[in-house]
Amino acid sequence: MRDWTEFSSDEFARLIQGIDNLLSWSARPQKICTDTRVLKQGDIFFAVRGENFNGNQFVFEAISKGAVGVVLEDWDIFQKLQLPAIYVQDSVRALGLLAAYHRQCYSPTVIGITGSNGKTTTKDLVYHLLSPEKKGVKSEKSFNNFLGVPLTLLSIKPDDQFAIVEMGTNHSGEISYLRSLVQPDFAVITSIGPAHLEGFETVQKVADEKCSIVSGAKHFFFSSEDPYIQERLSTISAKLEPVGKRGDEQTSASQISSKPYLSFRLNQQWDVQTTLLGEHNWVNVLLAIAIAKKMGLNENTILPALASFKGPKMRMESYQISEITLINDAYNANPVSMQAAIRMLGNLSVSKQGRKILVAGEMGELGNASIQSHQQAGQCCVEEKLDQILTFGEHAKAMHRSSQFQHFLNQEDLLHFLKKEIKTGDIILFKGSRRNQLEKTFEPLLAHLKAS
Repeated sequence: MRDWTEFSSDEFARLIQGIDNLLSWSARPQKICTDTRVLKQGDIFFAVRGENFNGNQFVFEAISKGAVGVVLEDWDIFQKLQLPAIYVQDSVRALGLLAAYHRQCYSPTVIGITGSNGKTTTKDLVYHLLSPEKKGVKSEKSFNNFLGVPLTLLSIKPDDQFAIVEMGTNHSGEISYLRSLVQPDFAVITSIGPAHLEGFETVQKVADEKCSIVSGAKHFFFSSEDPYIQERLSTISAKLEPVGKRGDEQTSASQISSKPYLSFRLNQQWDVQTTLLGEHNWVNVLLAIAIAKKMGLNENTILPALASFKGPKMRMESYQISEITLINDAYNANPVSMQAAIRMLGNLSVSKQGRKILVAGEMGELGNASIQSHQQAGQCCVEEKLDQILTFGEHAKAMHRSSQFQHFLNQEDLLHFLKKEIKTGDIILFKGSRRNQLEKTFEPLLAHLKAS
């Protein structure tokens, strides 16, 4: 199969099922770009639409920056252009067609990762283990949707040996569509839980959606502890690669500890030490180990690499300033990850005068389960005997159970309170859904403590 960069403009138009304006490339295209802020001369600009943006408005900016051609949905603009242009009804779909073709041009081992929790951490763990030994790519940041997945596939180079593609969803059919583009050799599900219930209604429907990633895969990596996956194993034809704590799995963990960093015994033989906070990360680490071993690495290579791994931004990032510990786990939250974070905080040790403080943003996209889920998180705070729980976001008020809970209407007041109240020995954990943007409190607080 020819690389798409070798295509003429009309061949390219046929590939993405568009209408071209019969003008030829002035130079061979270099790569695809969907953001004019990072566009380089020689790129093809795809004018994609999203909930909060319309790329068709930036077509002329792309041209001024040296785009060799554009793909757009606006017929009126299309008719005016004097450089190679392709009109499509849906730019995102066209991008997907191109990405699916590009994925078929080369033969790396493609690792598709989904799950309610732990996708990005597992993706970064796998890349951290494989990249010193093999050449490959991974999804940047959390590029796991209809736009990010095609861009990841398009970053695959001819000599890559692996590609790790994170795949997320908040509505039915999305994983199935992304899987059709990715066609993973290794399918990975980190966990299944009550996430995005606003779009799915039940965890059973979440499980059906997540498990659609396995269709056509050669190997399926999953936790043997997950009941939703266990219920569906009879329908899966891929080779099963379970990880777990029972001990009969090919990759298992025992003697799990998290005081404060995760450690465990691998396969009753190897000691594993990580820099990850939270016992729940044992699943992510085991999955990464199992994938690395399937890719030909051994424990002598894997274990030292695990000890040097630093987690992704805003996922259990820990800072210690003047005997005060700040933990940023505020990238996202759902009922399972919120309670896991609360238990992690409860498990940490503080000095005699120190306190365990949770800054909890509301959990989003839970639909009718929102109030109950927040109530359960509040009860978890009580069970873990946290000293203070500071909530932000309307639904987070449902967490309140005692005088240890305090609600804030805005982050300015929350930041002011924290600057005034925290003291030596305190541990403050930030956890909440992306809609809260709790980093707007975390980062100024961190800067304040460093300057004090």
